Amino acid sequence: MVWLVVTGIFKIVGGLSLPKGDGSKGLLVVNGVLALIIGVLLLSFPLLEGLLAMVILIAFFGIFSGIMLISLRYWKIHRLNFRIARSPIRLTRGIFCS
Repeated sequence: MVWLVVTGIFKIVGGLSLPKGDGSKGLLVVNGVLALIIGVLLLSFPLLEGLLAMVILIAFFGIFSGIMLISLRYWKIHRLNFRIARSPIRLTRGIFCS
């Protein structure tokens, strides 16, 4: 369960080090905070009571993390398509206006 704590810390640091205009910054920080909270909860439970909680928390983390990563992927694709669609306009404006 230490890997959840370490993963959470690295995701938070990685999310905060992204540029300011990047919209995926918030998704990565939320995912890191969730991993950190679940890791701390799993470390604090005793062994017998923690087995069921561990299964539930890891399943919840897997589902939530998967949803976050899929939404991040579609956000990046949408942003990339918008940049590609605008690039011919910039190219023609740069050729004819200079």
